Order: sequence, then C-alpha cells, then structure tokens
Amino acid sequence: MKTKKLALCAMLSALGCTLLLVGSFSELFDLTFTCAASLIVVFTVIELKRPYPLLVYFVTGTISFFILPIKFSALVYLLFAGIYPIIKGFLERHIHHVLLLWFVKLLYFNAVLTAILIIAKYILLPTEEDIMPIFLYVIGNLTFVLFDYALTKLISLYLFKLRAKLRIGRLLK
Repeated sequence: MKTKKLALCAMLSALGCTLLLVGSFSELFDLTFTCAASLIVVFTVIELKRPYPLLVYFVTGTISFFILPIKFSALVYLLFAGIYPIIKGFLERHIHHVLLLWFVKLLYFNAVLTAILIIAKYILLPTEEDIMPIFLYVIGNLTFVLFDYALTKLISLYLFKLRAKLRIGRLLK
C-alpha cells in the first residue's frame, strides 16, 4: 500500500515539475501553470491524505526550484500555490465562521504576497524600477478570491462527479 502511494507521489511530483517547467517558458502562462500544478496537491490531499500531500508539495517545489530557468514560478509554488491546498483544507476543517475563515485566508495570502514581492525584488529580479505595490495587492487579493472560489468548485466537481467515475480509490488498495 505504501509503495503504491509513494510511486504515485513520485509520478505526481514529476507531473508538477513538468507543468512548472512548461509554464516557465512563457511569462504569460507561468502563474497559470503554477496554479495547475497546485491541483496535483489538491488531488493528493483528497486521495492520499497525510503525509503524502506535503511530500508531493516539497518534492515538486524543491526540484522545480533547481530545474526551472526562471525561478519565479518555483517561488510562487513554494510559498503559495503548492502549499495552499493543504492550508485551505486545514482551515476549512477547523474554522467554521465564514468571516473569520476569509480573514485568516486573506491574512495568509497577503503575508505570502509580501514575501514573494520582497524576494522577487531583492533576490530574484533586482531592478531599479519600483513596482506599484498597492495595485499588486488589490489585483492579487481579487485574483486570490477567484482562485480560492475556482479551487472550491474544482474540488466539488472532482468529489461529486469525477471521483466515482474514475474509481481511483480502488487502485490505491
């Protein structure tokens, strides 16, 4: 049983690295493919449970940080997109008040966005240009809310329509 799960984690990590690599070839689609790679972690959270999602997240993030020609996608994956499905599941299981839940999610996102902007500006992409952080925070928060909503809808689609048809659970027994 553990061997099958570890082998599946290895394949999912390879798929995640491939998605991040393909996304890094285009600055237009780098964040799109980063979000697509986060769906692999969502699948792992649903089908394999703990500790496998953390393993897929860590392996995918670490390997992609070393192989990607442009490190920005790996940074976003490591600090946000890869770990967020795990955090989302934890928060939604433990916080039942909707306003408090969204406050914590937005607090987390803004902390991560700040870290990404600092690392990108001073380490990965040092430039003389000053980006407009207020604009980035407004657009970032709107995008995050849409991302969270889309993630919820995709999880529901998988759980209620696709999971029974795919019968993946029988493969892991």
